[in-house]
Amino acid sequence: MKKENEEMLLKLLNSIMSLKVKGYSKEDPIYIKHLYDSMMELDEESLKSNTAYADDEEKVERAYCNDVSKEYHCLLKQCNPFGLRIDADDIKHIFLSKGEPSPWKYPDLVVHLGRKDIDRKNQLLVVEAKRFSKLTSQNFLDDLNKLQEFSGDNIWGGNGFKYSVFILIGGSLNQLHTKLDTVYKEELCTSENLFDGSVQQISFKDFVAQYHNRLSRIIVFVHKADKDVESFLLGDIL
Repeated sequence: MKKENEEMLLKLLNSIMSLKVKGYSKEDPIYIKHLYDSMMELDEESLKSNTAYADDEEKVERAYCNDVSKEYHCLLKQCNPFGLRIDADDIKHIFLSKGEPSPWKYPDLVVHLGRKDIDRKNQLLVVEAKRFSKLTSQNFLDDLNKLQEFSGDNIWGGNGFKYSVFILIGGSLNQLHTKLDTVYKEELCTSENLFDGSVQQISFKDFVAQYHNRLSRIIVFVHKADKDVESFLLGDIL
């Protein structure tokens, strides 16, 4: 790991502690770092095959998250004093088992403490992944909207996930800065409520302004093609 990326991760974990989210515990940085470490374990060939050549975006994201999930499971086998679970394959059933309201779209990956535990302190990470090369204002808004709703107060009686994570597969922090300039200028997007299906036409820039407080707390991991991972809070670049 490059020194600057180590420093970015340390800054992120310190920022996590200062956020003091509802249900915060001193163990929170541990399972966030587990996700980072799992990403770092992916071999370069696997990362390339998942990011450069496949045409089906859903399959690309599923394959990537399944690979991350397998590495996370390996870490948990070595040491798992908190009883952590990570799920990528069985997402729909995970959510259905937690009860109403059941969303009609689901995240790519979740880290939690069991299907029946819907207390805020047990709902840990909700994750969306997207290829940088395919990032548009619409699918970026879709993923961020999904994350902010799953970590908001409108799901499970205010017991949404403590932390949201957006993984950008490929690209770099500098390239994301440049991409955002383009995304802000693109045409109106469709923002759909995950629970009642209502639709709102909005620009990406206005969407960020409307939900800035929640979006600023989203953790971003940029998984670069050289295997390195950059990490920061979305609020640092919005």
